[in-house]
Amino acid sequence: MNEIIVNVFGENTIVEPGIVLKDLAHKYQERERYDIVLAFVDGHLTELHKVIDKSCKVEFITTNSIMGNESYRRSTTLLMIKAFRDVLGTDIPHKIRVLYSLSKGYYCEVLGDKIKLDVKMIDKVKARMRELVDLDLPITKENLNTGDVIKLFESQGMEDKSRLFKYRRVSKTNVYSLEDYIDYYYGFMLPSTGYIGYFDLILYGEGFVLQMPVMTAPTVVPPFNPQVKLFNVLKQSDDWGRKLEIDTVAALNDIITEGKLDEIMLVQEALQEKH
Repeated sequence: MNEIIVNVFGENTIVEPGIVLKDLAHKYQERERYDIVLAFVDGHLTELHKVIDKSCKVEFITTNSIMGNESYRRSTTLLMIKAFRDVLGTDIPHKIRVLYSLSKGYYCEVLGDKIKLDVKMIDKVKARMRELVDLDLPITKENLNTGDVIKLFESQGMEDKSRLFKYRRVSKTNVYSLEDYIDYYYGFMLPSTGYIGYFDLILYGEGFVLQMPVMTAPTVVPPFNPQVKLFNVLKQSDDWGRKLEIDTVAALNDIITEGKLDEIMLVQEALQEKH
């Protein structure tokens, strides 16, 4: 078997065939100030679960980069939703809505008739998130037939996503799972929950804010700044979306394909003028 030579930090090193990028990253982590979360392999952006099966050049990406920070935020969102499911259980119907950016984090709401969102619940979810981080559970990726993904989301009660993927033109779709929870994210993810060490949940408005580090300070959770005026504008926009029944991309796609876009635009303009 031909030996595999990997160029890292300008140095050539021989590695075992079939080594996973995550393991290679561990060997070089001490050279980086922040966590390695992704890599370029011969110029192609790659997740750390990829197996190295040929000689190549590897450039690591840490959490203090745009791509690394975005990957961290996506993975933290997955962790948060999984923790809510664990705390609430599957017997209590609920939906987590990740709505918009606010104060370096995401403003979210929990929908469910039997759910009372308060400090006690937020503390339980944060504690569960910490437990999942300590367990260092793998975030796994699967490439499935899009038709199967639609059925999967329907079975999990994710009606909005099942509707959305009916418009998807490609035959395959990547989904990510954390234990029993499966979801779709537009972009690469971290290899495991152990990489997600910095976050906070803050009760705010009718929901809460998932606060996360920014690229320039990836090991610090920034203080929460309510940004009241911005929040009120974003909240109003969300309320209008619900009134017009276009609060998701899937709903907007339905409107467009039904030829009702002009009607929606007129109603939106009327709302704006009234305001």
